[in-house]
Amino acid sequence: MASQFTVYQPSKPSTYSTGTHCERCELNSYGDATNYTVGCIPCECNNHGDPLHQCDSVTGVCYCIDRTTGPTCSQCAAGYFGDPR
Repeated sequence: MASQFTVYQPSKPSTYSTGTHCERCELNSYGDATNYTVGCIPCECNNHGDPLHQCDSVTGVCYCIDRTTGPTCSQCAAGYFGDPR
């Protein structure tokens, strides 16, 4: 007799996705977990993203620390100079 329940498992378990149905991007990654063409990718914050929550889970825009700014924390914040690498 066939089971009346459907068991969901992530189709691509190592693509930075999480959730019961792999429907969300993991912390510190961004993208669209439900679109297997795009999927989730790690945040790219030039080693200056907030360690607890580096970037927006949809857009990938970084939450910068260390007096850096820009979508990937690759620029010095206003009033600071140098190479943010």
